[in-house]
Amino acid sequence: MRVKIPFTLGLLKLVAFSIVIFALMELAGWPLAILAGVIVGLLASRWRDAVLAGALGALIGWLLYLTVYGLVAGAAMARALTLLPDFAAITLLLGLVLGSLSSSASYFALNLWRQIREQKAQARENKSS
Repeated sequence: MRVKIPFTLGLLKLVAFSIVIFALMELAGWPLAILAGVIVGLLASRWRDAVLAGALGALIGWLLYLTVYGLVAGAAMARALTLLPDFAAITLLLGLVLGSLSSSASYFALNLWRQIREQKAQARENKSS
């Protein structure tokens, strides 16, 4: 059975896709931000692109989320900021970490899978020769 590897995206398209998918996943709950990073890492053509797109997508996505939340529920956001002054900074930092780590982990997992698959194909070719 042959598995087709998904297409890859360039950095700008990957960042835009990362922001959109992060925003969609965020609506279902913040732990799904990890899944958004995994998807971004699978679509990256280079490790640098995976890390940057995952980090920027989570950062911008959460920044938009906090902005909208502040506009819709300003009193709740003001209360959260008074209870924990660094709330926004901690949230954005967490987004950077989650986005970059999850996207880089999935990028490396896909590359490892590709290498193992290539080694098996070479071993089959050597046996048949």
